Amino acid sequence: MRNLTLFLVVLLSTTIMFWTSCSKNNSEPLNRTPGSADFDYEIVGLRDTSLERIGDVRFLVNVNRIDGDPEMVNLTAIDLPEGMDVTFTPSNGEPASYVTSVLVKTTRTKEGTYTIKIRGASPTAGVKDYPVKINILPYSNDAVGLKGDFTETGSCVQQGNVTNNIVITVVDSVKNRVLLKGLSSGVQTNEVYADLSPDTKTITIPSQVQSFVTYQGSGSYQDDVIQMTYTINGPAVNETCTTSINRK
Repeated sequence: MRNLTLFLVVLLSTTIMFWTSCSKNNSEPLNRTPGSADFDYEIVGLRDTSLERIGDVRFLVNVNRIDGDPEMVNLTAIDLPEGMDVTFTPSNGEPASYVTSVLVKTTRTKEGTYTIKIRGASPTAGVKDYPVKINILPYSNDAVGLKGDFTETGSCVQQGNVTNNIVITVVDSVKNRVLLKGLSSGVQTNEVYADLSPDTKTITIPSQVQSFVTYQGSGSYQDDVIQMTYTINGPAVNETCTTSINRK
């Protein structure tokens, strides 16, 4: 009888240890057991963001292995509006759990809210798309949007048809003011400043003396083109020009 009792105690203890062990194993995350299932992953940390029409924003995301043996996961971005670029550093990794830096960059992207997709791709788990909303804000300084290299074409009363290379730069000390380098002459040392009115998209050359002559004019502007009429008056010149200044 004593031996039977001892046997039952040992059996009961073994049973309890077995069920405790099973319960403990079942509570562990699947990603603790490589190879137990097909590879799977998730992208964590993506967020909606805002930036200006010209600008950039950077944030970190995690690519996490959920289950299975490690496998390469490649990241790309799709459904981007014109002027937007998204890069990843690094763009892929193996094993699949890694941290990457996401850089969203805009170059004169139109204002509005866009839903882009961050796409992960692996041989086994396939393609997964994660939507991200990007809100494009107006320029805080419209002069930034006009910066660049342009070609001026048009006609002047005295010179006739003209074609000049113009460089437009930002005047940092005055908001919404640009320098037109080479206006009417193509000579980059000839600098004429102009003021922008973002609400009406108009550009004004206030009366100013540069190189002993007086410039004055007005017109309209968009991202890639300025249409304007201006005058140049001095001791040996009395000129009126109507030109189109287009981004190269």
